[in-house]
Amino acid sequence: MSDFCRWRAVRHVSVGIAAALVVAGCCDQNAIDECRKQERQAAAMEAAGITPFLAEVNGGSRVDINSDVQTARCHGGRSRNAEVKLTWQVIDPEITGVRIKVGSAGAEPKVWMESGAAGEGVTGPWIDEGSRLIFEDQKTGEVLAEVIGSSLPCKGG
Repeated sequence: MSDFCRWRAVRHVSVGIAAALVVAGCCDQNAIDECRKQERQAAAMEAAGITPFLAEVNGGSRVDINSDVQTARCHGGRSRNAEVKLTWQVIDPEITGVRIKVGSAGAEPKVWMESGAAGEGVTGPWIDEGSRLIFEDQKTGEVLAEVIGSSLPCKGG
């Protein structure tokens, strides 16, 4: 397993405990499986000539979100300028629509789109490291989930 996967599997644990878990090989199996899946996706993207980029869903017990990186560019050995396809389905029957905001470090999130309880959309090539796509309940403004962009090492650029 890569160091990246081990780090992700234990990232919510204190540094001392995390080091012990990594050495012992004891980690959250779901996190490890998800990381392996992401590594396979990144390898498949690179094999197809697509720069790898990660768009990770956080939260979402009330909405099911899938993110699929369509394209990304390589600059300085890191991926950036990703276009991400998002599909979502609200699980909570009380929520009839979502508002999706886009935010990045140091900038106030701005509304990207509003939709019903289910939908899909493709961003422009402006998703970079730390970019956030924030899914909110359209009525209350409550945050339902986020998709966070993470650049990965790449060849070229």
